[in-house]
Amino acid sequence: MGQIDQGDADQKAYAAMELQTMALDSKSQVLMAQNGAIDPLVKLLQPGDPMVQASAAGALWNLAANEQNKFAIAQSGAIQPLVAMLYSEVREAQLSAAGALQNLCVNASNKKTVATAGGIEAL
Repeated sequence: MGQIDQGDADQKAYAAMELQTMALDSKSQVLMAQNGAIDPLVKLLQPGDPMVQASAAGALWNLAANEQNKFAIAQSGAIQPLVAMLYSEVREAQLSAAGALQNLCVNASNKKTVATAGGIEAL
């Protein structure tokens, strides 16, 4: 997790891509959330390098396949920056954000939050 918090843009993107791959496994999704992967990924969604954002959103997309993670991701403040990423000029960032929002919106409460954040208009 050190590369996510302290690395340069390339290291952060690479670390987030590694987490994205690991989060394809349902058991890893739970372990990653329990070990604090969500908050650092959400921090990477803030405006900056669009490829870092895309990689972080991709990891959250996979983590949000887990029902408990949907709530944790939303509570960590991910929805607003994911909606903002839908307006990115970088297609990868748009697609990863849309995928993460799609998984998050399986939860009814998250649907309301996405709508309030302007997610419907963005799509």
